[in-house]
Amino acid sequence: MNDGQPGADALVAALDPGEFEVTPVEIHDAGAAPGIAGAAAGAIAGADVVLPGRRVEVLGLLEMAGIPYAGSGTLASAIGADRAFTRQLATAAGIPVAAGQTAGGHRFACGLLADDPEPACPDGVPDSVRRLVRAVRVAFDLAGPAVVTVLVPPAGDVCLDEIDAMPDLAPGAALAEAWSAAGLRYPALIDRVVRTALRRGPGLH
Repeated sequence: MNDGQPGADALVAALDPGEFEVTPVEIHDAGAAPGIAGAAAGAIAGADVVLPGRRVEVLGLLEMAGIPYAGSGTLASAIGADRAFTRQLATAAGIPVAAGQTAGGHRFACGLLADDPEPACPDGVPDSVRRLVRAVRVAFDLAGPAVVTVLVPPAGDVCLDEIDAMPDLAPGAALAEAWSAAGLRYPALIDRVVRTALRRGPGLH
């Protein structure tokens, strides 16, 4: 599904037409969830799997319809969309978080895929970054493609900056960039995202 994010055409083009029959669905309604659900319900009927874009509201519809989708579920996605709440939960889980306006340091965006236990992080990041991303993955039950941004401050321990449990799947976005640096080309990335969602089936949380 596409809610206007750039890169939708590239995403469709990345999927092998001999393997997948792709039906793009554009949702322009920025109103209430029932309107979004109404716009999408007919289009997704009979779909084997859905790439839901960045609409948390659509995930509930897919859960009720029993349709597999690429994502971490409604709870993780909703939490990740609320930065303040994410930090509260991370603190409760013992994960250090970045202060509201942290100056200096370096931020690293690490990509996660459901079928790979290891995050894709930029070359040369400290091992502590990878350890933190793994801890975040477990604490927030990130079961689909996701991006975890970690701050390495000038002094002190690495800490969580933010979580994107519904990342943009465009070729130039953070998820694709992270996995491209790890040697996974964009078409292979999208193929893995789709096939993993198909294997997992419906019913997250």
